[in-house]
Amino acid sequence: MQKVTVQKAVNEYLSLTDKKSLLYALTIRDAQKEKDLKKKAHTILEAFLDECDYLSESVRVPDIGEMIRASLQDVIWAMKRKSGEEYLVCNDFFAFLGDRYKIIVRPFDRQLTPLERQLSIAKDMHDFNKARTFDRNDVARRYLVSDRTIDSDLAALYDGISVMDQKLVLKDFHLKSKKVTAVSTMHPLFLTQNLTQIVCMLEGLHRMEDNWALRSYARSSAVSIWHQLSGYARDRIQGTLTDLMDLERGWYEEINEEAERQAEQMFYNESEVSDSFGRLMYAMKGELSCSIVYVDDDDTAVEIYGRVVRIRESRIEILEDGAVP
Repeated sequence: MQKVTVQKAVNEYLSLTDKKSLLYALTIRDAQKEKDLKKKAHTILEAFLDECDYLSESVRVPDIGEMIRASLQDVIWAMKRKSGEEYLVCNDFFAFLGDRYKIIVRPFDRQLTPLERQLSIAKDMHDFNKARTFDRNDVARRYLVSDRTIDSDLAALYDGISVMDQKLVLKDFHLKSKKVTAVSTMHPLFLTQNLTQIVCMLEGLHRMEDNWALRSYARSSAVSIWHQLSGYARDRIQGTLTDLMDLERGWYEEINEEAERQAEQMFYNESEVSDSFGRLMYAMKGELSCSIVYVDDDDTAVEIYGRVVRIRESRIEILEDGAVP
């Protein structure tokens, strides 16, 4: 059997796209767009041929698909001008490799809009925080954009981006010499719920307020959801559903008032959200040592320094520093 090299596979794909009225696996109805994508295919894959150092390797080499994908990712990242459709060409080439040579290559995700990318970076902050490193090159390669674009995204997050009439600001995130630390991480969600589902979420948070350690977290989450509802949705819940579903009207009036007073901000760090009880939960989650003052049975104030290891209803278990767990 004749050896099929990476170079031959690339040339075969380019030859097919030249001969066919459409790209290999794409259906393009716009003739000019089709022409532009074919031109882009040549630009990307010719750059790949120039940079690739394994062109003579067989397409049957183990992990050749991931090698090709990584190389094309570098090619797109290095391009000065990007249209946001480079991933289409690469995924079309991957489809060809899979069909022709049974090589499975993970397709690239579609190009994100600036807002989607910024929200995705915000969600990834907990990974950067855990690793304690942040490399602009790696992040730029992941999103197939330039380092400068990532810098712009971070600047936008520092200044605050508006989503659903609320402002999301990246707080307490410190970046210096590729090292990153964050006091608290954010986890943006996008939900498209009907009104009954919204009420179910709010009622769940309402009930969580019975837990003294989580009360402030539940309330701030409920206010955040309420703040994003339309006037129609708020009126419908307060004016109709509270009676139909036997809901506590007073609670909804409270979160409505708080939402009207609240600054338009989506993300709060732990210290801003939590009350004194909530901070115990924060300390336990982060395994942080802290100073705790309580009143004993003799009405004497006692201060201990240690870690909160468990919270159960009205009971708190504390491991004093220096104690053996």
